[in-house]
Amino acid sequence: MWCCTHDTFFSPSAKYTKEISKLFHKVFVNSIGADATGVKYYRVAVVSLGLLCALLLVVIIWMGTKHTAERDQQQRNKDLLQLTNNNLTQEKDHCQARNTNLTAEKEMLQKASGEYSTITDLCSSDEHLE
Repeated sequence: MWCCTHDTFFSPSAKYTKEISKLFHKVFVNSIGADATGVKYYRVAVVSLGLLCALLLVVIIWMGTKHTAERDQQQRNKDLLQLTNNNLTQEKDHCQARNTNLTAEKEMLQKASGEYSTITDLCSSDEHLE
């Protein structure tokens, strides 16, 4: 580890390493294990964090399951809508074909009716001539 003071670089000596070690021991080891209350708070913190982790895991699993179920339901709805759309498209095509056929039949009947009218008109005018 390199330290910088007064614009000069130097390697920490054994003195500084020993002081850092004492400080670490004082801050961490003594505060945790020196008295029973420090250990008690440490255990409470560890248990609390463990319970929070367990709760988080349960929530993640639950949300994953819920998401999967919703995705499956959406897929079923999509498939049903696609089938309905296909059926309606076929029905529309059938109705358009039927409309085309009926229009052609109507035109044919109108033409035949016009010809029949002409024939009956000619026949009735021939009867008046006799």
